Amino acid sequence: RDAALGAYASHVANNDPADSVQWAQKIQDPAQRANTLENTARLWLAADPTAAQPWIAKSSLPDEIKIRLLNPNAAN
Repeated sequence: RDAALGAYASHVANNDPADSVQWAQKIQDPAQRANTLENTARLWLAADPTAAQPWIAKSSLPDEIKIRLLNPNAAN
């Protein structure tokens, strides 16, 4: 089931990242959920950073992923 949720979330991420986030959050496996959410957030940042940034900051993503997404130069 997690694989199907991840595939669907990835599929809709380009057109509706907010919807993709809702689907990705249903993934039971923590690593797969975080990976899918990170990929969705990356796409969302590229499409609409004004909407994506506050969501990322408040999300349940691990801090190191938040930093990587919100401050890409800080991770280098």
